Amino acid sequence: MRKIKVLLSAFIFIITLTGCLRVNTTINLNPDGSGTIEETVFMKGAILDMIRQFASSFDESGEAEEFKFYKEEELITKAKDFGEGVAFLSGEEIFETDWEGYKVTYAFTDINKLKIDPSPDNKVNLGDEVEMSSETVREYLTFSFKKGSPADLKIKLPQPDFSKDEETEIVETEVTDSLNDDSMTEMFKNMFDGMRMSVNLKLNGQIEETNAAFVDGNVITMIDVDFTNILLNEDVIKTLESKKPESIEDFREITKDIEGIKIEFNDEVTVRFR
Repeated sequence: MRKIKVLLSAFIFIITLTGCLRVNTTINLNPDGSGTIEETVFMKGAILDMIRQFASSFDESGEAEEFKFYKEEELITKAKDFGEGVAFLSGEEIFETDWEGYKVTYAFTDINKLKIDPSPDNKVNLGDEVEMSSETVREYLTFSFKKGSPADLKIKLPQPDFSKDEETEIVETEVTDSLNDDSMTEMFKNMFDGMRMSVNLKLNGQIEETNAAFVDGNVITMIDVDFTNILLNEDVIKTLESKKPESIEDFREITKDIEGIKIEFNDEVTVRFR
C-alpha cells in the first residue's frame, strides 16, 4: 500500500505493529563532507516482553534463541542501506527504566552518496514472520554538498503524501475507532507514553546562512515528533479528525501550533557553514 510518509506513516505503522518506539537519527557533518550517523532506537520493555513470550509460545522444541532487539550482525549489514561508502563503527545495547534499545554509529566519507530513510519501520526487525510489503516505496533524505569556505549543503526532503488508497483508509478508520473507544484510553496512554522520532543534522562548524525552520546553534532539526503530546491530547486528535489534511499546506496549518511537532516543510533546505 502507499505510505503517507514521515509523520502519518510513522503514526499508522507504530500503532498497528510495533507499539511504542523512540527513534533518533543524528547526522554529524564535517566541513569536508565526511561524518557519522548516530542512531538511537528504544522500544518499551513491556512490548518486547510480549514479543518474546509470543515467540516462545510457538517454540515446541524449546531450542529457539530468545528474541533480541539488538542484533549487531544485522546492523553491520545495514550500513549499505545508507549509501555507498558507509561503514559500521560501533554498536551497543542500552537500557533505561521501562525501555530497551541500542545505539549504533556509522561513518561516511561523502555525504553526496548518503541517503536517510526517516520512517521508523526499518529500525525494527520483529522476525521473518513480520515483514513490510515488498511493494513499500522508500523515500529518502538526500544531500548535495560542495566543499569550500563556506561549504554549501542542500538537503532534499521527502514530503508527506496525502493521497490515500482503500487500504490506508481502512487502517486509519480502525485507529480512529480505537482512539475514540473510552475503554481503550488507558491502554493507549501506557503504550504511547514516550513515543518519539527525530532526525537532526549537526554541523561541525558555524552556520552562516540557512532557510531551515528549526535551528539551534549548529543543529538543524528536520523531524522531531513527540507522539505523546499528539495522541493523548483530545483537542489535537479532534482537529486531525475534523480537518483531514489534503495538502502539505493544510498539514502545516494544522500542526504549526502543536507543541511537540517540528517538521521541516521546505522541499529543499540550504545551508552555508564553515
